[in-house]
Amino acid sequence: MATVTTGDAKRPFPWLTATLTTLLLLNLALSGWLIWQRPPAIVAFDMKATLDQFMEQSASQQLSETQSKVLVERFSQALDDSLSAWQQQHDALILVSPSVVRGAPDITRLIQHDIATRMRSAQ
Repeated sequence: MATVTTGDAKRPFPWLTATLTTLLLLNLALSGWLIWQRPPAIVAFDMKATLDQFMEQSASQQLSETQSKVLVERFSQALDDSLSAWQQQHDALILVSPSVVRGAPDITRLIQHDIATRMRSAQ
């Protein structure tokens, strides 16, 4: 007749449990690190169209040289702030449209709208 032991019996292959636990923890750590290190999203922005639109709109206004300088500085600051804010909020890499063949979402209209909002609030 076989005897059944509980609790005090030695486990077979104690190194196997330790090895599997270690591998599991390493796997979890590596998976977490890979998720944390995910690459940024890539988006396209049409800088030329945005600048052309600004130049067209500013050319239609009768501005002195000083006023034009101030307007260009405000636009440049609004453009930079808008792109920086979008990049930080969306963890994205923003490329100009000519450098993107296809596949990247275009954020030009969103940025242009944000620039217009910033320009209006800066007046």
